[in-house]
Amino acid sequence: MIYFEISAPYILYLFESHQKGILAPIDLRTTLLFTELQENDKIELCFPDIYLIADVAVKEFLEFHYTCVENMDIMLLHKKVLDLIKNARIDHSYAHEVFNKKYIQVFYFLLIYISYKENIKIKSFKISVSPKLKKEFVCPTSFTICLAACFLQWSRVQKGIRNNFNCFDLERIESYAALCQKIFPAECMKTNVTACTYGSMIKYLKKETENIKVFYSMFALPNVSILLVDTKQMYNSKAWNEGIKKFEKFEVVKSILNNLENVMDDIFEAVYNLTVTFENNKITLETRNNRFLEQHKELEILIRENQRLLRLLDLKLLLNYNNVDKICSIVEKHGLSGRRIIIDDRFYFYIWYPENQYAPPNITCKLLSNELKEHGFDVTETNLASSGVKVRKLMS
Repeated sequence: MIYFEISAPYILYLFESHQKGILAPIDLRTTLLFTELQENDKIELCFPDIYLIADVAVKEFLEFHYTCVENMDIMLLHKKVLDLIKNARIDHSYAHEVFNKKYIQVFYFLLIYISYKENIKIKSFKISVSPKLKKEFVCPTSFTICLAACFLQWSRVQKGIRNNFNCFDLERIESYAALCQKIFPAECMKTNVTACTYGSMIKYLKKETENIKVFYSMFALPNVSILLVDTKQMYNSKAWNEGIKKFEKFEVVKSILNNLENVMDDIFEAVYNLTVTFENNKITLETRNNRFLEQHKELEILIRENQRLLRLLDLKLLLNYNNVDKICSIVEKHGLSGRRIIIDDRFYFYIWYPENQYAPPNITCKLLSNELKEHGFDVTETNLASSGVKVRKLMS
């Protein structure tokens, strides 16, 4: 029996303006369990946290597989898979029914395409997926990377390959996942799949003529903890976009938007300086730690300024997020910094917490976490990911 476990990190937009930003993988990881079944004639997808359980007979799948690969064309494959899952049975108790169908769509597309490219011998199997941030949310980027890695790993095991993913494997995983951008337009962009595959922070720019993000550069930062706080407030993209459209010609709003871009430039420089210090092997440990301390302080000032400008922009757009304001006030009272971000159409507030900077270790973090929980907010502790997609177990 073949059994293995794949995991991939979640992706957060740590810093973002209208023109540029930095996204990063965090060690809240989607975990996928693959089991090849011996006495079964079904392919099973088990996704209990979003109430999605699906299965198909192997014979039925192979018949559909044949119609797709006899004249393989990626765009045609997307269309055939979409037509297939339009009538798929979905549990309507889950609020994100559309996303449920997209998960199935990604599953079918990647299984058919990768089995075709990698010559996988299709047998009965079961895939179970577990998210880490909250029960009813799975990071689409992380999910897609896990599936691409899973089917590639299945092919490798069938060929007798037992070692971990090498750089060529990672390139294939990245390219397979990127083909799913038609299904998840934002989540499977080049920047997202690259960050998730390799576990690297990515600085990106947006093209002015197109609303897409462009790969710019990668870097890594060590020893940074992240507290994620669920603000329990929804993000209304329609209200935000309408507000920007209505008020962006006002000088005060123009000034705020320009200042946000300027702060992003300073954040780019601050993160780059941290990276240079991290990679400098010619300085002593004491010198490195002292530089980290000063550079993190500079970055924290910029994070506070970024959040202050976002709050000011909200007010000018006539948008109020009282819970975000309350969390921000509590965080700053403890001498830390953070900013609001959007996850699953919901506002979260992340808190930047460099390890070894505050003494005694973790005391500040625990006090802050406890106070936030006393105010009714859910807090998740994690850190910047030090690795991308990986195989965690393997038996055959």
